[in-house]
Amino acid sequence: MKFQYEMVVSGKVQGVGFRYFARKRAQEHGITGYVRNLPGREVLVVAEGDVTDLDTYADHLRLGPPMARVTGFSIAKSPYSGAYDDFIIRF
Repeated sequence: MKFQYEMVVSGKVQGVGFRYFARKRAQEHGITGYVRNLPGREVLVVAEGDVTDLDTYADHLRLGPPMARVTGFSIAKSPYSGAYDDFIIRF
């Protein structure tokens, strides 16, 4: 079953390659959507795909890349929209 997850990751997540990490992991799991920095030094990830892949992906984001330090993580689940063809970094 497919869903959309909107995740907000906080902590030391900007300036450490988090967006590139998020894109690479999404592509490995066949997930579509996007990632972008938020003004409050958080990262927003909107991801769509199979629920099993999304749950695994969310686990990767909770850890982050080696230089990151994730201290907060929220997730909102909603119906699959099919609006994305790929996973991109938005600036």
